[in-house]
Amino acid sequence: MIGWITGLAIINLWTLVALSFLVRNLLLLLSRATDLPALNLLPISETTIFRWEMQKFFRKMALLCVFDQIAGFGALAINLHFSFVQWGLAMILAILSWALLLAMTLLCAARLPNLKYQIITSSVFLFGFAFFLAFKAIGPAVLHFIDSVAPTLNLILPTGWVPSLFQLFLPDGAWMFVGLMIPIVLVIWTIKNSLGLLRTQLTFKEHLAPEVSDQIPGGKHGSVDPKDGTSQPSRIGITAIEEIIQSRQFLLQEQSQGWLEKRLSEWLNLREKSVAEFAFPRGFHITKPWIKILRNFLLMVLIGFVFSTVNQTLEIWAFGVGLFITFCQSLAQMWANGAAFRVLLNNGIKIPMYAAYPITFLELSRTLFKSSIIQLPLFIAYTMGCSIVITYLTATPMIFGIIIGFKAGVLVFASRFITTALAFSACTNDSTRFRIRNITLVVVFIVCGCLFVFLGEAGLFVPDTLVAWLLWLAALLDAYALFRIYGWFYHANCFDLMSFPRR
Repeated sequence: MIGWITGLAIINLWTLVALSFLVRNLLLLLSRATDLPALNLLPISETTIFRWEMQKFFRKMALLCVFDQIAGFGALAINLHFSFVQWGLAMILAILSWALLLAMTLLCAARLPNLKYQIITSSVFLFGFAFFLAFKAIGPAVLHFIDSVAPTLNLILPTGWVPSLFQLFLPDGAWMFVGLMIPIVLVIWTIKNSLGLLRTQLTFKEHLAPEVSDQIPGGKHGSVDPKDGTSQPSRIGITAIEEIIQSRQFLLQEQSQGWLEKRLSEWLNLREKSVAEFAFPRGFHITKPWIKILRNFLLMVLIGFVFSTVNQTLEIWAFGVGLFITFCQSLAQMWANGAAFRVLLNNGIKIPMYAAYPITFLELSRTLFKSSIIQLPLFIAYTMGCSIVITYLTATPMIFGIIIGFKAGVLVFASRFITTALAFSACTNDSTRFRIRNITLVVVFIVCGCLFVFLGEAGLFVPDTLVAWLLWLAALLDAYALFRIYGWFYHANCFDLMSFPRR
């Protein structure tokens, strides 16, 4: 039975996921909307265009979130057998929570546009999906943990301020929570300022590259200015520029000096190196990011053990926040696609960049897989370290945590097959046509995806060791089979490499 305090914490976390989702989509809508090129050609002001895009965001995304809030507070009201008056007050709180969500969306989009909102949303959904599937194994422990940290969680996260006011309707509710109305009103008060800041930051103008200089970057100084005695950079003439272009020297990039980057460069063949330059135009960045991830993980462990000598709640918070941050960072490294699936707009139609070049499905996929495989040992070491920390907190055998960590790390790597297929699918119209092949593809994708999740869960938590390992291997094969099946449909020309605008 879920207590009301746990229910408030779940509403809080769900609102946090909605916040990340709304901020990311708002930024994409204001900068990459399909109708922006056409609107820029019309004799209308940028303020009108901005207002039009904000109206689309409100109608298609923000307005739907009010039903989530009503459903969450309504479920608690039903569970607690509220009276008619209490029901009305609960619905007022749902509307207030929605208003705070919109205000925070605008505030984050205007003030914090560079946060990794997509990684936050994906990580929370991944945790929630795993919790749903493995509820019998870890459900009671997770709910007990959420129940123990719920009061602190609702006070720390701004998305939990309005749910905390729900306690005023209960017989033993504390009236001190009324003080939360002050920060709630202040955040809602920032809506006008956030809209103005978004309007000034986002302009609908075509980007013009600056004129290329004839100076040699980082070159030796060629002469000294007789007026002030300062050295002047050396310049090259038209002939030298033509030689650099004809010899393709301008395409050469400075290679990263990291050890993992060197090993990956040696592993890639000549064709894959060309594809890698397209997918990662600024080169691979592997060694330094993983050093930062492992540093953050060790720092989290140190802070957690220090807090364990003071308070158990602080210890759990330190480990929980540290694991979430480092997991998001490691997931971004393992699933990185670079600019491989960047989309270009052509008369309102989205076309991926790779479709304009002679790059095949398997070539691009193989290059992305190799970039993940080279990081797999570090990722498995990280997941095993996370499992050891969790076994320490739950007082379970360490060997069990090590095995679970190894299996979970390999399963996340195997999900790279699924995420790669989804990345290709996002750039095509494979699910927009009602044809037998398209419907078959969608059904196969859903079945294989669900089967991967169920087999992976069984491979982690089935008591029988041999059966668990067999199910784990079956999950890996299922992920690879899903990728190959999608590749067959891709090469059979069952859909176009473009995405038409949806009305």
